[in-house]
Amino acid sequence: MPNVFVAYARQDEPEVDRLVEALERPAETFKIGVWYGRRDIRPGVDVRTALLSAIDEADVFLLCVSAGGAEGAMLSVEQERALQRSRSQPTFRILNVAFGDAEDVPARFRQFPIHRLDLKSPEFPALDALRERIVWGKW
Repeated sequence: MPNVFVAYARQDEPEVDRLVEALERPAETFKIGVWYGRRDIRPGVDVRTALLSAIDEADVFLLCVSAGGAEGAMLSVEQERALQRSRSQPTFRILNVAFGDAEDVPARFRQFPIHRLDLKSPEFPALDALRERIVWGKW
């Protein structure tokens, strides 16, 4: 079961909530473990330490981007740690998820695959392809 760290800007929480819920639904042949800071950081724990530790334990870093961009102090820290891991550990993968009309993936992340999701569709038609990318590494 791959472990996925979900990185997102706070303004995208409603979309990310739906994505996390969809990713965690069991599929016929595989399951995906998702680490989602909004849910998985416990009270009293240092946020930065928890985030960096979760990235270090993840197999996949999922950078979620919307039309509002992918900005924020902690998000920048997360992105930097993911880039460090991708350079030092070839099995660690980075995948961009663009919501809706998102056009601008941060320049340093454009080298990684971009998966577009339309969250207005109740069936998430592109979810199967995203799951395959996460589980099997098919780019």
